[in-house]
Amino acid sequence: MDNIVGIFPTIDVAAYHVDADRPQSLSASLGKCLVPNRLFTTTPLHCWNDASRLNPNWKPTNSKTFDIGNTMHELTLGKGHGLVVLDFDNFTTKAAREARDAAYADRKTPVLRDMYERALEAKAVSDRLLDACPWGHPFRNGEPEAALRWVEKTKWGDVRCKALVDWLPNNRPLERGIDFKSTGASANPEWWEKRQLFNLGYDISAAFHRRGYKALGLAHSCDYLWVIQEWNAPYACSIVGYADEELNKADDDVQTMIDVFAKCLHTNDWPGYDMEPWMAKRPKWLDSRQRISGDGHLSSEDIAMGL
Repeated sequence: MDNIVGIFPTIDVAAYHVDADRPQSLSASLGKCLVPNRLFTTTPLHCWNDASRLNPNWKPTNSKTFDIGNTMHELTLGKGHGLVVLDFDNFTTKAAREARDAAYADRKTPVLRDMYERALEAKAVSDRLLDACPWGHPFRNGEPEAALRWVEKTKWGDVRCKALVDWLPNNRPLERGIDFKSTGASANPEWWEKRQLFNLGYDISAAFHRRGYKALGLAHSCDYLWVIQEWNAPYACSIVGYADEELNKADDDVQTMIDVFAKCLHTNDWPGYDMEPWMAKRPKWLDSRQRISGDGHLSSEDIAMGL
């Protein structure tokens, strides 16, 4: 897969994440921190730190949350890092931790037996609910975990881009991109839109994927869908859609991400935060709290001031 442009439906998921490219390729998960004025915005230095081909001390991030999500993901889509089911109650014993770490070393997902059984229950629920969708089960007639690779041209030089899309439908041109998200919180679509979609930059990922679809001739335009499932019983599901015209609004953010990455990559300069002092200001809510009268109510004067 090294330095090749195209569609790769049979790529090994673990190999995809351990980037073999030189120079470093750009994915949405790597570059989102470069998008300005978002909750997840950091600096190019953070991007460099998370880049497997740039940071000589880079190591993959493993966590219980990732493991649960990867397990749900793999059982739902039928492809992933590969699951290693461990017959332990928890990871408090030395033997359990050694088995978990051995799975990590083999680039696989360790999962305790109880969690695995619950994930199977969740899959049964999602299949039943998604089979009842009026336009059919979204994860049928397509390829799971398909890799896309394309090149973006910038004034600083080429940027090799890649995306691992959860589901690549067989129909052409694509009508929609589809992702699966599991959560330990709520799959309530209104809550997920307000607390997850934009706060975690899923709109950026969707617009970046759409850019890959267009570059590779898979779509002229397309909507985006997220299938969301809770990983605790009753394993409720929902579907959140994002129209093509809404994705257009994220295009400028994606272009900024590509341009900043290109400049840093080709100049080998990955700056952190501005070291000029940030001049803090006292927030208005502190003053309004102090004006609350002894009976716990704002005075009529403060109410008139809009406090």
